[in-house]
Amino acid sequence: MTPETDEASLSPRALETRERILDAAESVFVQRGFEAATTREIAAISETNVATTYRYFAGKEALYAAVIRRRIEPLIELMDEFARESDKPRAAANAIHAVLERLADHEGTTRLVYREIVADGPLAEELTKTLFEPLLDRVCAELRAGSRVDRDMEPFVAAIFVHLSFSHIALAPLLSRVFDREMLSPESLARQVEVIQAAAGLGRAGFPTNE
Repeated sequence: MTPETDEASLSPRALETRERILDAAESVFVQRGFEAATTREIAAISETNVATTYRYFAGKEALYAAVIRRRIEPLIELMDEFARESDKPRAAANAIHAVLERLADHEGTTRLVYREIVADGPLAEELTKTLFEPLLDRVCAELRAGSRVDRDMEPFVAAIFVHLSFSHIALAPLLSRVFDREMLSPESLARQVEVIQAAAGLGRAGFPTNE
């Protein structure tokens, strides 16, 4: 994967330009997918030019990765935040809800990430190493902290968490039409938290039960 310009080295004006490019790229990638998207269209929407785009991102792959990273890295930070809470059962439920809300806030990019991973796209391996492994490491650490799940079961419980969170957002338009219900409403997200907890054997307490 090609590198991108380090944010810490940018001036406030340059940071604003970078964010504008990322916003435009996110819109184009969500609408067209990685293959059909062009840096020319992204530059036009961001009111820059192709040369400026390449000044911040070394190529379309780097730009695509940055778009996804901008939405996934905050999930890792959320897990770290909830990991500091002493009430682990409550922290688990709150973490699931916070992740769902964050994914719903950027539903287009969530669907983009879901398609990339499910299709095992060209960047899936790199995204797994840089983003999803750290995210799932946090999920498993929280499960381990609750001391109510066998180590061998951690991958399966983590898979339920990822699948039922990302797929809920990705499939929300379809499910909303089928059931005539807004699947991204606060009420629906709260119910989905309960579904994830139940499917993972977490129950309302927050951690897998062995009864």
